[in-house]
This record gives sequence, structure tokens and C-alpha cells, in this order.
Amino acid sequence: MVTNSPLIDDLARRAVEKLFEENGRLFKFPFDLIWEFLPDGEKVDSALRSPQAKKLINDGYIKKTGGLTKTVSASRRGNDGTEYTFGEHFGGMEIIDGEIIDQAYWAFERSKFGIEIPLLARFTAALITKKFLVLTGMSGSGKTKLAETFAVWLTESEHQYRVVAVGADWTSNENLLGYADALNEGTYQLPSNGVLDLIIKASGDTEKPYFLILDEMNLSHVERYFADFLSAMESSNSKLRLHGVLTDLKAGEVKVPHELALPDNLFIIGTVNVDETTYMFSPKVLDRANVIEFRATHEQMSAFLDDPAGINLKALEHQGAAFAEAFVQRSNAHADIATLVDDAGVAYGSQLKTDLLVLFTALAAMGSEFGFRSAKEIARFMVIHKELSGTGWQYKDALDAQVLQKLMPKLHGSARKLEGVLKALNTFAEANGLPLTLEKVKRMQERLKRDGFTSFAEA
Repeated sequence: MVTNSPLIDDLARRAVEKLFEENGRLFKFPFDLIWEFLPDGEKVDSALRSPQAKKLINDGYIKKTGGLTKTVSASRRGNDGTEYTFGEHFGGMEIIDGEIIDQAYWAFERSKFGIEIPLLARFTAALITKKFLVLTGMSGSGKTKLAETFAVWLTESEHQYRVVAVGADWTSNENLLGYADALNEGTYQLPSNGVLDLIIKASGDTEKPYFLILDEMNLSHVERYFADFLSAMESSNSKLRLHGVLTDLKAGEVKVPHELALPDNLFIIGTVNVDETTYMFSPKVLDRANVIEFRATHEQMSAFLDDPAGINLKALEHQGAAFAEAFVQRSNAHADIATLVDDAGVAYGSQLKTDLLVLFTALAAMGSEFGFRSAKEIARFMVIHKELSGTGWQYKDALDAQVLQKLMPKLHGSARKLEGVLKALNTFAEANGLPLTLEKVKRMQERLKRDGFTSFAEA
């Protein structure tokens, strides 16, 4: 029986390392399970075990999750005990090789949020590619809930995300950024929705992700309240102008600077409903985002009606936080097109160039060709989608996503304008095996034939 404190310290660390090796980075456990992983023949008196919790936490070997779990020791088996997971000593989780997608998928399943893995991969890859993502589709199809669920899962605190309902009366950025109080010198009025507070917190906590979810983003003209954000996304020299005073203004305990760069760890997700009460997005907005469309199929509705339970967001809280740092780091890192290689060793860099030039020519026929920014972001998405997907990644899946999400959203117009373009996209999708693109093209063609007009948002 070991009673020497330094030896106990060493044995405890070795036991946690063995627990890690056998169970992986996301494993959660009661403290007493650690002692089941002592080296063969070693024992530590139960009275000497408790002090090790604080030592292991301080050394970064373990940390509390904030939850409870059942103990496993013979004397206390089945009692509620503090739940732990592995600490900073073991590093953060990598997001490559499908790990983040798999873990998020199973967490969502346990919380009763049904989502298909390909859609989750497109959503995650799009967010990492560009920190502005638009989710469109019919009301109640799960757009806002996906954004909120992912934020709850990935973050460590509820202070790292905000869900903000856009108002029909938003005519300036004051609804997002607040304004200097003209009646009280030296003070600033923060918006009650917490947006500016979120941005300031993100600026001071750069290793963690922060999420701004703008619900029903097109209930007002997006360009009127969001133009400064669009500019700040494209240039590090473009900042959010908050007020005209060179010194900080006070808003309670918050100090509001003259201007503020859009933080590199802030991810903005907008949802869009298309009906008679909303405004269409301009090409300027669509050009800066991936646009993911939500539609409910007969099979999905049938599965939901079998068990129409609400989502258990509480069960998801912080469960993916081990990926948070890697998520932010990858979103700010370069994506090398030379790494676009499948499992068989086939490189797709030149193929992507050929495909994009074909698409460029088709879209140019109606004056909707894409620019250098879009081409760069498509290439970046392809690389990141490959990294996230891991083994079994298919080039055509990533290409399909980008034709649908990046190139087609700007399409709208009459039969005279779109008939030839849609025919060319139909031929391209059939030749390259792109089912998502092909389905969308056919819906747009059907509406064009029926109404003489079609658009991505309404087809």
C-alpha cells in the first residue's frame, strides 16, 4: 500500500494517462474510476485519494464538466458524484478525420435533434471556411435550432452565444451596436439584445468560439443594419465604427472603444424565411456566405411524427467544448489546395480548376459569374470539407455542396434569363454525379416552366 505523497502523485497521473489512452479525449468519468487504472499491483489507501483531485486539476490532468455521474467504487457504487473529463495536459481535440462530425452527430441524436451527417458536415465546413453562414428554408424546418444546438454543444458558457430576433424596423446598425448617448456625455447605450457585449467579450477571449445567431435576418433590409459587418468580414483594415469620441465611453461596467475589429473567433449565422413579409437578399450579401437550404422530406416528417419530442439542449451543454480551440484555430488557418487528395491518392486541385471554369462560363451567360473571392472560398471549403470528412471523403460531395451553396443562391430571373443557365447546370450535375445540385436545378426549372420566373430562394 503506497502512502508516500510524491509516489501517490505519480501513480495518480499515470492512472489518468492510462484512462485517457483506453477511452479517448471526450470520455467523462467519476473521480473514483481513476484508481481502477493504477499500474498492476499498485494500491493507494482510500483515505489518501481525495487530495489528488485538486492536484490533478491544478496539473491539468482532469477538470470538472459541471455535471454529475454515478460512482463506481465498491463502497459508494451508484451514488451521485462529480463528473470529470480530461484536462489541458492532453491538449485539445483535433477536428480532422471526421471526429468533430461524429461526436456532434451522436450528441445531437441523444438530445433528440435529428440531422443527417452530410448536412452536419456541410454546415461545419461552411462555418470554418467563412465565419458568415446563411440558413434558408421554410419556417419551422430547424434552421435556428441547428445554429443554437451547435453553439450550445461547442461552447463552454452561455455567454458565448446570442440568438437575436431581427426586427422589421431595423434601419441602421444601432440595433446591433448601440449608440453614443447624446444626452449623457461619456456614456454609451448598449443594445438590449447583447450583441455588442458579445463582440467585446469575443475580442478579449480569442481562443474560444463565439456565435451571433440572427434569426429571420431578412425581415428588414439586411444592407441597412449589416453593411458594416459585411465590410469588416472582408478586410482587417475595416472596423466597426461605434462612436466619434477617441476615448472609451462607458456603458455600465463595459468600456466601449471608438472602433472595433470584427473578432476572428466570432461566427455569424443568419436564418432566412421566404414569404410575403420578407426581403430578398442582395447578391452582395449572398456572395459573402455559404447558403444552406433546409427542406423537410416525407421520410423525415414521418420519423419526427413517430416521436415528436422537443430537443434537450441541457444535455448538449458544453459537450463538444474539447473541440472549441481547434475549431477557432482551423477557421483562421490557411487551406492548401495541394492537400485535396482522396484516400486512393488522387489529387483534385487541377480537376477543381477545370470544373470551376466550366461553371464560370455557364453563369457568365446570365451575368452571374463569380469573382476571385468566391473561387478562393470554394477551394477553401473543399479542403476543409475533406479534412472534416476523413476516410471515405468524395470530391463530388464537396463540389456538389459548393455549386448548391455558393454559386446557385444568386440565381433568379425570367425564363429568358435563366433557361440556358439551368440547362447547363443540369448537364454539369448529371455528368459529375451531383444529386443536391440536380434536385435544386430541376425544382427551379419546374417553377420556370410553370410561372415564367424562378429564384433559388423560392424554388
